[in-house]
Amino acid sequence: MTQEKISRKITVLSFLAMVSVVYIHHNAVGAFEPARWNAIIQGFLTRGISDWAVPFFFMVSGFWFARSSYVQEMVGEGYRKLILKRMKTLLTPYLIWSVIGAILVMPLIVFNNHVNQQPIWERTLFDAPGMFGKANYLIGITSNGPTGNLALWYVRTLLVFFVLAPIWKVLYRLSRYLLVAAGLSLVLIAPDTWIPTTGLKTGSFGWLFLGMGLSYEIAANVKLPRLVAGGCGILWVGFALLKSAGISFFPQLIPLFGILFMWSISDWQISVRPWMKQTFWVYCLHGILAGYFLGGGSYIFGKNDSTSLLLMLVAPWTNIAVCLIAAAMMKKVAPHLLEVLSGGRT
Repeated sequence: MTQEKISRKITVLSFLAMVSVVYIHHNAVGAFEPARWNAIIQGFLTRGISDWAVPFFFMVSGFWFARSSYVQEMVGEGYRKLILKRMKTLLTPYLIWSVIGAILVMPLIVFNNHVNQQPIWERTLFDAPGMFGKANYLIGITSNGPTGNLALWYVRTLLVFFVLAPIWKVLYRLSRYLLVAAGLSLVLIAPDTWIPTTGLKTGSFGWLFLGMGLSYEIAANVKLPRLVAGGCGILWVGFALLKSAGISFFPQLIPLFGILFMWSISDWQISVRPWMKQTFWVYCLHGILAGYFLGGGSYIFGKNDSTSLLLMLVAPWTNIAVCLIAAAMMKKVAPHLLEVLSGGRT
C-alpha cells in the first residue's frame, strides 16, 4: 500500500476515532441517578462502542514512530532531533492548552460552586496547595493530566513515551514480535494498571507497542478475511452491550475487536477534507467545551433522563462543529497561532 493511501486511511479513521473520543466525554448521567435504559444507551455509546478510539490513536502513534527516521536510523536523525520535533508537535501545544483549559473552565467551576453554595474558588487553580500543587493542577506533573483539560492525558503519555524513545528503539530492532507480545500482554492482562507516581497506565504503552510491532502489517494494509472481520464487529458490539448492561465480560477485548473491524472495512474511497486534519485541534479543545455543554444543558433544561439522553446525542456534534468553526476562524485571523496550537498539524 502506498504511503499516500495509508495516510488517507489513517486520516479518515482518526477523524472517526476523534468523534468517538468526543462521545466518551459527553456521558450525561453523572449528575443524577438515571433510569436503567438511559444508563445502558449512554454507556453503550460513550463507554462501550467508543472504547476503540484512544487505543487506535496510540497504535497509530506507535506505527509512525516505528517508521520514523529515528528508528530507521537515517543519517542525521538522532535522539536530539526527535525530541526537538516532539517539543514542537506535542510539548508546546500541551503546555499552552493546559493553561487555556485552566482559564476557560474556571468560570464554569466558579458558577457551579456558587449554585451549590461551595467556596467560590474550590476545585480551581487557586485552591491547589503550594506552588507544586498549582503546577501539578495546571500541567499534570504526577497526576493523570492537566485538571483544566484532562483529555490531554493522552498527549502527556506520548511525551513520556518519546523521552524513553531509545529503549523502544532497541526493543524494536531486537524483535518487533517481542513488542507485539509485550503489547498484547499489557492490553489484555493489565490495561488499567497505574504506574506509581506517574499518572500513566500500562495499557497505553501496550497499544503503542502494538502499533510499533505491527508497523509492517499496518503499512501493507493487511486485513482479516471478511468472515473474521465480521465476527470481530459482532463481538465488538456484543461485548460493548454487555459492558453497558453492567456485565464485565473481558471488556479489554472491546477496543481490540473494534480496531480490527474498523481497519478491515475502512477502505472506502473517501476524499480527505481539510477539516478532517483538525483532529488534534478538536481533541485539545473539545474537553474544555464539554463541561459547558453538559453542565449548561443540565442547568437550563433540568437533570432528567430525556434531557440527558438528548444532550449525549446532540452535544458531541455541536461541540465538534464549534471546534471546527473555531479552527476555520483561527486559520483566517491567526494562522501561525493555529499552527502552534495544533503542533504543525494544519
